[in-house]
Amino acid sequence: MPTHANNDHRWLLWVLAVAMLSLQNMEVLTVGSLADNLANSLEITDAQVGAIFGAYALFYALMNIPAGLAFGRFKATHILALACALFAAGNLIFASAETTAMAYTGRMLTGVGGGLFFLGYVAISAASFSPALFATMFGVCQLVKFLLAMLVLALMPLFFQLGGDWRIYFYFVGLIFLPFIPILLWAGRSLPDPESPAGADRLRSIWNDLVEVCRDPQILRIVLIGFLASAGVMAFGGLWYLPFAQDTGFPSRDADNLDSLLMLCLGLGMTAAGWLSDRLQRRKVLLVIGLVMTALSMLGLILWVDPPLVVEAVLVTVMAVSGAAYFVLLYVMTKESVPARLATAASGVVNTAVYVGLALQQYLPGWILNVSGAPDRGAAHTPVLDYQIALMIYPPAVLISLLFAWTLRETGSNAERL
Repeated sequence: MPTHANNDHRWLLWVLAVAMLSLQNMEVLTVGSLADNLANSLEITDAQVGAIFGAYALFYALMNIPAGLAFGRFKATHILALACALFAAGNLIFASAETTAMAYTGRMLTGVGGGLFFLGYVAISAASFSPALFATMFGVCQLVKFLLAMLVLALMPLFFQLGGDWRIYFYFVGLIFLPFIPILLWAGRSLPDPESPAGADRLRSIWNDLVEVCRDPQILRIVLIGFLASAGVMAFGGLWYLPFAQDTGFPSRDADNLDSLLMLCLGLGMTAAGWLSDRLQRRKVLLVIGLVMTALSMLGLILWVDPPLVVEAVLVTVMAVSGAAYFVLLYVMTKESVPARLATAASGVVNTAVYVGLALQQYLPGWILNVSGAPDRGAAHTPVLDYQIALMIYPPAVLISLLFAWTLRETGSNAERL
């Protein structure tokens, strides 16, 4: 999509895109604090909790490749309005669920809508601002995303004290997206219609773009790193860290504060990574350092049972900042590794890998806990050793991704292409 710096509503559209992406991210990263409440309400197991939330990630992932191709050929605001409708409907269905089948349906529909928000943000930024501002504005967007998640996590204990539950939470998230639809359609009138071939030529161009992206060795390596490492940080931090911290001895208030710290550091890490990589022009070096630091801090968090609160906070900070750094760097390197016309499509392929990995890595610990015979959520505290075994899937996944990171081509010298 071309750049249109004189778009009358560019700031409004950018704020709307950031708001939608932030609310979607908030939902993904706060599910850990609702897991026990959901499990007790629907009387389901750890594996089912992981699978229900994993269904969102799976359908989110499936939407990213078609979305990446569609945003270059249809008006971004029309696609985002449809995304808001689907996301709202999915959350409302999930909040009304009385059976696991209804819960799965709601999360799947939410994932389909949610899968359009990230690439919608990329398309809106490209259509409204100079390409030179992409990295800076992307970092600001990420900071807003995680500050919102941190705020919501900090308020969760009060929410439960006031009688709130998972149903009220998801009803609220669903309803808040409905007003975005008419605003998007109104503000989007100032955006030009994208130039795209018609009929069979359009389908042929979509297929050719997808083939070109998937044949690029650099993109394939980034895909594997996203699948293994970025997904691991999101799954561990977003779903499993909070209940693990609570079951290993931290009082509920301390565990909530640590989870809020994790969200804050993810946002700060993403903002700092974009700025630092632009200054140093060494994306690959920073990526490798981030992977190593993430793996080591994850090992410390999993294996060191009941450490001093300060030590736990330091480990959380290191994991979040380093994990956030390579999360941003992967998308920046993706954009720099392909021609501009393929940037959205390539980002969609990478985002698909991240969320397929997230779906799998959210589910696996719960499955391992059930196989080991650990008690279901809410029934009793899960034995620490069982938790440690289940969560040890994460550090090796990050370390394996280092093998692919070493073989990446440095893109820092091509920063002017952003």
